[in-house]
Amino acid sequence: SNWSNSLSERSGLQLRAASGFDGDLTVGEIIEIPLPGGTVILLSCDTVTRATVVGPGVYLRQAPSLGEAFLYAGARAVVGNLWPVTEEDAGLLAEAF
Repeated sequence: SNWSNSLSERSGLQLRAASGFDGDLTVGEIIEIPLPGGTVILLSCDTVTRATVVGPGVYLRQAPSLGEAFLYAGARAVVGNLWPVTEEDAGLLAEAF
């Protein structure tokens, strides 16, 4: 499937901009990254929750979550959050993991 559509462009990561890179890394772009094996840890809010969007004809579609995007890209495992978390809680999770 080609996930690089408007639905998968609605969520992603905001990274620091650099020369030639605007800092936006969308779900569609993540899926296209060759990422063989490894574990991805996503510590921000709702990183493994799918966004539900009303599409043309008023039906519901779900965009892949950030976690799913990394799995589609080839990550072996993804650790993420289903709910909102504070920065402090995310730090504690990182230390515990």
